[in-house]
Amino acid sequence: MSPEEGAPVQETPPRATTPLPPGYLALWGIALISLLLNTILFRQLVLARQVALQALQDSIAMIGNLETQVIDYNVEIHQNMPINADIPINETVPIRINDDFPLETTVTVSVPAGPLGNIPVKVPISTTIPIDKTIEIGIDQTFTLSTTIPVDLEVPIQLSVQNTGLTGTLEETKIRLQLLEAELNRPLIPFLGGGSGATAEPEVTAAP
Repeated sequence: MSPEEGAPVQETPPRATTPLPPGYLALWGIALISLLLNTILFRQLVLARQVALQALQDSIAMIGNLETQVIDYNVEIHQNMPINADIPINETVPIRINDDFPLETTVTVSVPAGPLGNIPVKVPISTTIPIDKTIEIGIDQTFTLSTTIPVDLEVPIQLSVQNTGLTGTLEETKIRLQLLEAELNRPLIPFLGGGSGATAEPEVTAAP
């Protein structure tokens, strides 16, 4: 038996572990919870931007459709209209007479009879007298008119929005919504925008 085989084996002492500072695990827990909350908040913010952007686009499209709308409306009128007026008339009215008038009568005629004097004699007359003449009759008078006329009618009205004063207001509102849409289209984090050029923003002109 050699001396090396009989020598005792020396064991390597274990390394001493450095204790963690107080609150180390708590700090990691707080950091992970904060990261989780920020991720959830960022996701909700992105969803809110998408909902707002969709609402803006729908509003812009609705205003564009409204600008080209034509409103058809029927106005119904059901009422009595009183009329009180004096109507002066001063003119000459021609009246033509073209007719045959029968004449049936007896005429007493005195016939001289010499020494007997005048003897009355009855003469019957039966004839027809034709008349064809125009007679002008002057009228100078004021007539009073007092009455009530019932009015029952339906008036169709066609109104174009482009011909009203709403056009300028609608256009200004649409441009402001487009500005807000351009702001929402920008990335939340600027350096994640992909280097794309800035979107041209519409100019707002005050409505007259």
